[in-house]
Amino acid sequence: MAIRIGPTARNVLAVWGAVCLVAVVGFGSIVAYSLTFGARSRDDRATAHDVRFVLNWTQLGEQRIETVVRSHESTVHFTGDHFTAYAIRVRTLSEEELASKARWVRGDRADAFMAEAIRFVTAAGHEAPWLPAAEELLSDKYYVWRWRVEVMDGVSAAILIFARPSDKMIYYASLQV
Repeated sequence: MAIRIGPTARNVLAVWGAVCLVAVVGFGSIVAYSLTFGARSRDDRATAHDVRFVLNWTQLGEQRIETVVRSHESTVHFTGDHFTAYAIRVRTLSEEELASKARWVRGDRADAFMAEAIRFVTAAGHEAPWLPAAEELLSDKYYVWRWRVEVMDGVSAAILIFARPSDKMIYYASLQV
């Protein structure tokens, strides 16, 4: 027994089918583009304006920025996966100032959770070879500001900021996989 539908219903279903087909093709094209042509990173293009949030988050103030020495910004995958890192030289930065702020932790005093997060973000160091290695960051030469760490069977995302007062450098690393 066949179901009979009128011409109006048939036209509505045909239009709905066409809209769905266009949506599926469009979404597939966007995903394909992001996985092929769109997957390009930007190196050494960040400006002081782009990185000012790093110093503002840490309550150091963006007016200290002297220059952005290095930068790496990968494209953000549609799942949110990315790796972004900055090396910023500032005008003033002292150990006393960092030690007096509660959220800055000297690298050699980092707890196990912080050390795991540091190892996590530095694992992507091949994309930004100028980012200090985990062993260096876990020394008394660096201070760490933990902005965000997500854990799912181990660290799965982290945003950390590092300060090296000896040469007035701030490093930012954000990784999500």
